Amino acid sequence: MLKFLAVFLVCCSFYMAQPCLAQTTAYRYATLNDSIATTFYALDGSTGQLRYMNDNGEFAGVWRLYGGPLREKGSNNLQFAALKYHYGRAFYAVESTTGQLHFMLDFGDASGLWVPYGAPARLMGNESIQFSVEHVGNGAKFTAIDANTGQVFYMFDYGDEAGKWRTYGEIIKK
Repeated sequence: MLKFLAVFLVCCSFYMAQPCLAQTTAYRYATLNDSIATTFYALDGSTGQLRYMNDNGEFAGVWRLYGGPLREKGSNNLQFAALKYHYGRAFYAVESTTGQLHFMLDFGDASGLWVPYGAPARLMGNESIQFSVEHVGNGAKFTAIDANTGQVFYMFDYGDEAGKWRTYGEIIKK
């Protein structure tokens, strides 16, 4: 049952597209829909540069840049997720070695800028962190798994423990 739960947390689709265990390309992918279009997002897994493409409108079918890169070039891959809120969209990148979360909004004063959030889930490790995000009330819940051990982590962006990764359960025993 624990193995099923670990696979479910990693590969299941919540409100948006999520990364899965096998990430072999340079880009991470997500889609978000609204009443007039589907928007496709591609995050460069090394630099964190975000691109988007709509399936409707003047620039339909054309990839465009959004914001700036998270970093020049990374030594670890980034995981990617996106959520749609009433006032805009939030994009999330997580470093696969440490679990450090970064976010970028397409609304507000800091739109288009990557901002680190919270502390890393761990100090260092191989590139085994996979993550997902989902709406919870007026905020977000982040979950991650170390794909080598099955250790699950969770973090909220609200409340007394906001920005702190916590472990949940035990590792998967072989």
